[in-house]
Amino acid sequence: MIDGCLNIVDVGCRWGFEERIHSLNIPFNYWGFDPDKEECARLSASLPSNYRFEPICLGSRTGKCKVFITKEPACSSLYRPNEFYFEHYKQLSGMELTGTSQAKVSRLDKWCKRNSLRHIDYLKLDSQGSELSILKGCGKLLKTVLALDIEVQFNPLYLGAAPFWQVDKLLRKAGLVLYNFETLCHYDTPSSRLTSKSLRVAFDQLDNQVPMGSGQLFWGDAFYVRETLLPANLCQAMPADLVRAKNLFSLLGKQDFLSNLPPKAA
Repeated sequence: MIDGCLNIVDVGCRWGFEERIHSLNIPFNYWGFDPDKEECARLSASLPSNYRFEPICLGSRTGKCKVFITKEPACSSLYRPNEFYFEHYKQLSGMELTGTSQAKVSRLDKWCKRNSLRHIDYLKLDSQGSELSILKGCGKLLKTVLALDIEVQFNPLYLGAAPFWQVDKLLRKAGLVLYNFETLCHYDTPSSRLTSKSLRVAFDQLDNQVPMGSGQLFWGDAFYVRETLLPANLCQAMPADLVRAKNLFSLLGKQDFLSNLPPKAA
């Protein structure tokens, strides 16, 4: 691991992370978590030494947990898949339950303390319904996160999984605010179809009308940032946070944030 560089934590690291990196000139440490030991070993063998992979689950407690294994390994979860959805929505057939296994579970703050990780610059959560539990297990470390990518659910794809509003409430309390959605997935049964309506998609001066499907909104990928890094609040940001933010947003290719940072962040 490299001293004095960005810290990236990726929970649900299947398939790796390197496709998100836009600049290889910015040093970073990466920790990936996934209960699949074979996937962690595969990733570890193919990536450089600043990548480290842990075959454990993260949550709000420490101990052991049951993992629900699904037909599509990426859909496996600490929560039981909702049978109705994988039986009635063909797009969700990969959630079909095929078995269970046991795995270690740890709080992220305790794992970080054991590994001398004092802050997290970027946190990515894609854990099929256990995201809120993982956030609770961050403890005070959540206050150090500058940016967060998180998969959120608007419908109970997994039984007992927290809905979006609960996740948003906890993150706002920690000083992280929703910046945008990078994915919004709708599904219909038995198949998606167009309606007579159009969906307005507006980004600044780009204002488009696109065909609208009839499916219900199920899940999305949400991007959160530290509230003090929004343009209106930059005067409140700590100088050290601005420097970290400049490097992080360069690494992630977030040009809209880079253009707003003041010169003192250089």
